[in-house]
Amino acid sequence: MKKPEQLLCGVSMPIPTPDEIDRWHKSGKLVASVFGLGYVGLCLSAFMAQRGIRVVGVDVSEEVVEKVRRGETPFFEPGLEEALKTCIASKMLEATTD
Repeated sequence: MKKPEQLLCGVSMPIPTPDEIDRWHKSGKLVASVFGLGYVGLCLSAFMAQRGIRVVGVDVSEEVVEKVRRGETPFFEPGLEEALKTCIASKMLEATTD
């Protein structure tokens, strides 16, 4: 039986099974991109990075990206700055404007 596919950017791609995603996660090969490092994006990025998913956070603001790279939060959220510092130090989270 052929795997189900989805159309992404005009390209038909197979949809990974939950078992495939689990294997990627356990192997350290699962990478997520989060666009926007505001209240939702930065919290989501830290949450995923703490759980072993390598995250590339993208934001248009160089100021926000520099703060994140230093492990500083651009806003207050209880526990986020400590989590962010851990994720940056472990290289599970990186921030970029590219």
